[in-house]
Amino acid sequence: MKKKLLYVVDNLEKYICMLILAVMFVIILEQVILRFVFHNPNSWSEELARYLHIGLIYFGAGFATRKDQHIRIDSVLNIYPEKIRPYIKHLGDLMFVIFAIFIVIIGAQTAMHVYSLGQTSTALKIPMAIVYTLCPIGYALIAIRQIQLWIIELINLRHKKAEGGCN
Repeated sequence: MKKKLLYVVDNLEKYICMLILAVMFVIILEQVILRFVFHNPNSWSEELARYLHIGLIYFGAGFATRKDQHIRIDSVLNIYPEKIRPYIKHLGDLMFVIFAIFIVIIGAQTAMHVYSLGQTSTALKIPMAIVYTLCPIGYALIAIRQIQLWIIELINLRHKKAEGGCN
């Protein structure tokens, strides 16, 4: 049971992205059928698909960070000597986490401000604060996943040192 729970937590963003993509597919397919077959499109599907796409971007960024496949400029990293590249990479990752935490704070403040205004979406009439909350959630996932990668690297480094010391 514990292994299954850890697997789900490790792949949380992947499952959320899969669910969002499936819902988007159904909504957009339904919109296309209503528009081109019945000539009677609904008013809410494009808006919902747009908000789901925003969520997909933020959860996908967390997933990419967890897999250590987030976009970085490797050509800049490659100009340094090989011995210091890991340190430069970690410095860049640290700056990335600091930036992500900054965006979490600013994004949460913005979402709270939008919530206080009572703004709702045009077609769905959902609070826009929900949409604005996706940004701090996504960047919080990015920061958490990057810190998780550092912990995994430290554990692997300790295991390598322990194995090397035994030989």
